[in-house]
Amino acid sequence: MLQIDYQWLLTEYDDEESIVELSSITCTLELVNVYEKIVFTTEEE
Repeated sequence: MLQIDYQWLLTEYDDEESIVELSSITCTLELVNVYEKIVFTTEEE
């Protein structure tokens, strides 16, 4: 997110149920929907 002083703010989300708010376009993204068809694997697999 771009701040008033033109610096970027990094936000990390660890929970798939998190919701990202895109205030500049009045929108929200549910991360569960963004990653719906992605299969994550571990190094052991």
